[in-house]
Amino acid sequence: SDTGSEVDSSKIYHQVASGFDRLEREGVIAPLRSFLNGAATGVAQAAQVAANVAALKASMGFFTSHLQQVGQRLHLSSQTDAELTAIPQLVDLGVQAEDTVEKLVAEKIDQVVMDFVAQLDWTPEQPSNAGDGSEMVHTMIAYLNMTFIPLTTLLPTSTVAMLYKSMIEEISVNVLNSILGEIPSFNMFGILDFNSELSILEEFARTAPVQGLKE
Repeated sequence: SDTGSEVDSSKIYHQVASGFDRLEREGVIAPLRSFLNGAATGVAQAAQVAANVAALKASMGFFTSHLQQVGQRLHLSSQTDAELTAIPQLVDLGVQAEDTVEKLVAEKIDQVVMDFVAQLDWTPEQPSNAGDGSEMVHTMIAYLNMTFIPLTTLLPTSTVAMLYKSMIEEISVNVLNSILGEIPSFNMFGILDFNSELSILEEFARTAPVQGLKE
């Protein structure tokens, strides 16, 4: 009968929706969240998780739209969002992945800046780097390039630009905080050397390796 057919269709609909949702929650989201919370997670791995989550959100959106169409025919469309509880969890997971990338990069920057400030010579007998910059400042720039250029292939430009801008601010604040009250003595050559280091960092910030970042 038609009634029996509608009941069977409704049952199948709920089984498909709940089954897909459970697969996403237990088979995808839970393992990825566990991976992000692991001690061995690196920047590239966290960025890959964020990229995977973005792709999953797109696929779930496609699947959800089809479920809603089926639900409308079965007069069950109002139940679709209630059954697909994995969607908000997936959104949260994407935010966590991006936050993890920012946290890991910030931790590395903090260490690099500390090493950079520690090697500064404020009282050289003559300018020591001829405007070329120290090995440490180039190490910092190399790390930023190595980190952010691959991210442009994994994450949306807006996300990478936000992370990049945040890290430039992190460097600025850390350098400023590290030298305030920490210089027992200095001379003109030391100031010139430090100024050349800052000029190199400023030039790097202006020529950001993030496509679409203008400021």
